[in-house]
Amino acid sequence: MLSISVEVSAPDFDKFRMEVPCPICLLETATTFGEIRRQEIIICRGCHANIHLEDHLGDFHRVRSRLKSLFKSMEF
Repeated sequence: MLSISVEVSAPDFDKFRMEVPCPICLLETATTFGEIRRQEIIICRGCHANIHLEDHLGDFHRVRSRLKSLFKSMEF
């Protein structure tokens, strides 16, 4: 008899990359979800302004929790 097992695990969302527009020059600068979660400061690649990353109203945390729940529900 052949037995197969499959394991599904949630990816590390902190490593996902995205672009954030600078509030001054509007040029997009690359960041990661981890930097947003930790509310770090990044430097605009255009005008070199400090960009304070903020998880306004906990939206990132809420989406991250939902995605983790979705992956957990896929386990069987």
